[in-house]
Amino acid sequence: MRRARIERTHALPLGLIVAGVALLLIGAIARLASGRATLTMWLSLGAGIALIAGVAVAFRSDTRRLLTVRQTVYGAVVAVSVLVVLAVAVMANLLVARRFDRQIDFTAEKYFTLADQSVQIVRSLKEPVHVIGFFTTDASDFRYRDRQLAEQLLKLYARTSGGKLTFEFLDPYQNAQKAQAYDVQFESKTVFEMGGRRESASTVSEPDFTSALLKLTQDETLKVYFTTGHDERPIDEYARNGYSDAAETLRRQNYELAKLALRATNPMAVPADASAVVIAGPRLAFEPGEIQALDAYIEHGGRVLALFDPPTTDQAALGEWLSGKGVTVGNDLVVDLSAFYQSFENPIAQMQSHAITTSIRQYIIPFVGSSSVTPLEPMPAGWEASRLIETTDNELASWAESDLMTFPPRKDGADVPAPVSMGVALTKQSGSGTDGRIVVFGDSDFASNAVAPTGGADLLLNAVNWLTLQEDLIAIPAKDPSQRQLKPVVTRAEALAFLTVTWFLVPILVSALGVIVWIRRR
Repeated sequence: MRRARIERTHALPLGLIVAGVALLLIGAIARLASGRATLTMWLSLGAGIALIAGVAVAFRSDTRRLLTVRQTVYGAVVAVSVLVVLAVAVMANLLVARRFDRQIDFTAEKYFTLADQSVQIVRSLKEPVHVIGFFTTDASDFRYRDRQLAEQLLKLYARTSGGKLTFEFLDPYQNAQKAQAYDVQFESKTVFEMGGRRESASTVSEPDFTSALLKLTQDETLKVYFTTGHDERPIDEYARNGYSDAAETLRRQNYELAKLALRATNPMAVPADASAVVIAGPRLAFEPGEIQALDAYIEHGGRVLALFDPPTTDQAALGEWLSGKGVTVGNDLVVDLSAFYQSFENPIAQMQSHAITTSIRQYIIPFVGSSSVTPLEPMPAGWEASRLIETTDNELASWAESDLMTFPPRKDGADVPAPVSMGVALTKQSGSGTDGRIVVFGDSDFASNAVAPTGGADLLLNAVNWLTLQEDLIAIPAKDPSQRQLKPVVTRAEALAFLTVTWFLVPILVSALGVIVWIRRR
């Protein structure tokens, strides 16, 4: 009776003390969850301390007697032990999370890892960047998937930035005024802000997000000129043979594009603000004055990207000029019987080791009719050459057919043997550093709208980045998660064995073991 009376006497102060401890724990959890001091934290901690202190004052005798009871002492020891273990675990987790915040991506495509280019741009941020994603909050909307992907991607950017990049999501319909202020007409748009400047991404992808960050951080816009007047590929043409897709890829990397009619300039000269000049598949010959303008541009540290298409008879003057820099553009047609697209006259590019090709070596890019592009031996003084793209080294399967009137092509002594080079990068060295760079491809179809999605636009972008000394911004390869199966085909016998084991053998064994145990216990 006496023990029951003591327990009833201690019930009220003990309950109030437990409530005070619970309030203290709520305050601690609120601090850890938010990462900063909040009103909820202060109210919980204050209420908990006040409640425990009030119990100690109001129930002094009961509290003193409660503390001397053996069960209370044992309980206090256990409680303190548990709290110490929890405190150590929480501190260890905080230490690991803040100082050793790492994650391991086991996917083959590194789907949960930013590309090296993105990492470099994010880590070089000098000012805070705030990102607002205007996405639907309706989980039943098919576009809600875009919000999930954007959140997953932005978490990677925020983690890499070390706190310089923050983000939030708003529903454009529930926040119509703010959406209007940010010129958001459709949902699934992501806006990047830094120092009063804004850039937006209309699709959810790492290349577009990194491109927006790049535009924010770059004060200088590089200008790339595309020559006109020789029936080149038009950058504003949306048909299959146009270059509109490749042009948009360049613009996303903060390049400004312009057309250059050398014949219309007086005197003929490349503009002084040209970071690079692209000659995209000309069909008409260049005049001597135009060749001289290009030569003067290169001699003063210019950058030229030249893309040809067979036959190259009308480009003899341009080819002769390039020969003086260390490369021969053949009037021939590259053939590859081992790796081709639809026809052996459309060889698949075999990427060689170079900054231009490193990030896209996994792409299958067809060269739809290509001339050979071969470095000279020996090279002209001051020039160095690197092969970018070749065919197979099987001499029986690949060559450059010099007789364009013969079909089907047949290999003979006049043809260029395998491996046939279809792309070359030239660099002119001097005592002061790099004076000029030239990239030559034997085909211009790879960057056309018909082929650009296979990786041709990225190859063109990488070439321009290398020419303009922007190697760190080489194109980010696409990450398409592939589906894999442990065993794609299961035979009838394997399926029957699996069903027999799971449906019959395992239940029979479990039942037999149960019967044996029951018999032995009896």
